[in-house]
Amino acid sequence: MQNQHTQAWRAAVETAYREKARRGFLTHLAFYLVFNTFFIALNLKTSPDTLWFLFPLIFWGIFVVFHGVRAVGLVAHSARAFFGEVLAHLEEGS
Repeated sequence: MQNQHTQAWRAAVETAYREKARRGFLTHLAFYLVFNTFFIALNLKTSPDTLWFLFPLIFWGIFVVFHGVRAVGLVAHSARAFFGEVLAHLEEGS
């Protein structure tokens, strides 16, 4: 009985973690799009000869890609990394 509750709790924690990661990525992506649109407009309006907007576009974009890869689960991550201490404690009790 305890093992079923632990498994159900673990599944709920992992689902909550994945949802939080997805929301975090979408927020990051929204900020990236809004600010880089502003940077492009500002750059082309003030100094079209020097395309400095490429630097934040590329380097920030790299981090957005990393964040997205982690959020959708292409890189192995688990709730154990996020809630490791709590899950270890529950496993010891069962």
